[in-house]
Amino acid sequence: SDPLVVQFMVKWFRIFFNVPKEHFVFTVFINVVHKRRDAMVRQYWSNLLRVPMHQFRKTTFVRAKQHKVYENHDRYFGTLRFRTLKSTELYYKILGLLRGLLHAKHSTI
Repeated sequence: SDPLVVQFMVKWFRIFFNVPKEHFVFTVFINVVHKRRDAMVRQYWSNLLRVPMHQFRKTTFVRAKQHKVYENHDRYFGTLRFRTLKSTELYYKILGLLRGLLHAKHSTI
């Protein structure tokens, strides 16, 4: 939900793993009370990340009762999940990095 973290993660995958921009797909998760704002919310993330709208999948609307009225209703943009296409090789690279980090951690103890 934090735009800076999402930008960082997308950039991290692009720089360190050479993931092409076209290989990202995005899904917005937002409460159903924001359904009328769906297009605007997806456009917000599209502009922020500089990716075309066709890379966004259908929005997932969460059905949870809201007991409080929030002042930032029109400034809330949900949470964003992203995945990468053709990511089997990427999966093994990340797994290898994790194993390397765990091995290095146990070696220094």
